[in-house]
Amino acid sequence: MGNKWPVSKLENHIHIKHGYAFKGEFFKSHITSDCLLTPGNFAVGGGFKSGKFKYYDGPVPESYILSKDDLTVTMTDLSKEADTLGFPALIPEYKEKRLLHNQRTGLVEFKDNELDKNYLYFLMCSREYRHHVVSGATGTTVKHTSPTKILSFEFCKPPKETQIKIGNSLITIEKRIEINNQTNQTLEQMAQTLFKSWFVDFDPVFDNLLAKADFNLANLESTLPEPLFKKAKARLSAINASESTRQNNSESTSASTNDVSCGMQNADKIKASLTALAQSSSPQLSSRNAPETDATSASILPQHSNHAHFPSEFEHNEQLGWIPKGWEVKELFQLVKHQKGFPFKSAWYQDEGHIVVRVSDTTDDSINVNSCNKISEELAAEYSSYALKENDLVIATVGSWPPNYSSVVGKVIRVPTTAEGGLLNQNAVKLTVSTEYSFHQGFLHFNLKNPRFMSYIINRAQGSANQASITLKSIFDFPMLIANDDVMRHFSDQAKFNFDKQNLNDEEIQSLTRLRDTLLPKLISGELKIPEADS
Repeated sequence: MGNKWPVSKLENHIHIKHGYAFKGEFFKSHITSDCLLTPGNFAVGGGFKSGKFKYYDGPVPESYILSKDDLTVTMTDLSKEADTLGFPALIPEYKEKRLLHNQRTGLVEFKDNELDKNYLYFLMCSREYRHHVVSGATGTTVKHTSPTKILSFEFCKPPKETQIKIGNSLITIEKRIEINNQTNQTLEQMAQTLFKSWFVDFDPVFDNLLAKADFNLANLESTLPEPLFKKAKARLSAINASESTRQNNSESTSASTNDVSCGMQNADKIKASLTALAQSSSPQLSSRNAPETDATSASILPQHSNHAHFPSEFEHNEQLGWIPKGWEVKELFQLVKHQKGFPFKSAWYQDEGHIVVRVSDTTDDSINVNSCNKISEELAAEYSSYALKENDLVIATVGSWPPNYSSVVGKVIRVPTTAEGGLLNQNAVKLTVSTEYSFHQGFLHFNLKNPRFMSYIINRAQGSANQASITLKSIFDFPMLIANDDVMRHFSDQAKFNFDKQNLNDEEIQSLTRLRDTLLPKLISGELKIPEADS
């Protein structure tokens, strides 16, 4: 039992190595092969967050390159509650990038063979360890801890064999949670890619435009404004290159000349298919009458199977520049209903009850219900008008400047099924599409998740780096491009399909998290043995 296990300190078994102060002059806004590990990569409750990376392109000391399964710990936190301070993360494997051990994070190095790494990871997720770190934190706006504070933590050390069993039992749950999180990120990225293609880059419109011009740029040069001509030229190059690249990747035995020839033949098939669409399409064409693309076109342009619903011309708009002909621009306030959050009092919070959602409880794409404060059911009934519904959007009206921290002003979060009914706290506003508009909430979600909205917020937010704010009027003045009904409906259907799958994954994540959090203190203390935990 745990009360018979010997008491030890972390300093007897491990050392914590400080990160390297990589020079800011080499930080990059674009993607590079090197990423810096920052406090923003640590999840509330422990674990690695891959949503946001800080990119680097400069000299790298070999001893500060992290490897798969390295155990790291964060020693700085910007949130008032120090949500991630002292929590651990195991480094995942990345084939196309390196993670670098940056300052404000620590790397655990083992002095002896007395501790199992997985067991130590979960020990550093425990309530006792968390209290030890936070109680000794320094700083006001920015919280800090130190290797000395972390290493002074005392714990009951079970035999190594028991540690391994505890670690393996809990890591199995952790990996399943990680898989679901990764799946949700993939679904989100897929929908974001489709949104960008349709509503930012206008790829299907350019395809239809090129098809009408018989894919001959000379037919467009004199009739198309220069900005549109450049985009049409780039789009044509992408069509010509796409199948050639595909063939080069899949046919290792073909001669290079034959590969290119085959690729160009398939590009011709794409063009023929798009031409057929352009000749028979109109912006109002229904899905029942839309001509089908051939298999080659579907394999190259799967997101554009609805080309017939898109126009083939552009027109100029004063707010957004060149937009597809027939589409319109509306400001956000014309499309939504809203509800500001309420300043729930900390004195109302208790261990059990109805959840209150703060901005700091949000992740990159969801809400961590396990970190939410709770109030009594009686109070929750009194403030039921602040309740969130599935797929509502929450926007942070107060927070820090992007891009590195969880409480970013202007941050947009979709409410998952697991947070439905939660009450929205202050410093945020919830948005719901007005009933008179037929398109799904998903279209609004991806409009506000697009970088254009964050850029819009940054230009209008006021305040300091750690306490910026944005007014509701500024948010509601945001201009949005609205397509014809068929395009809106097709995108909304795809977004809803992705949301439904994400919600199911979130429900399983919540169940697994509860199981892990129930087992963790009982296994760490020795109250529960592994055979009992398995049952």
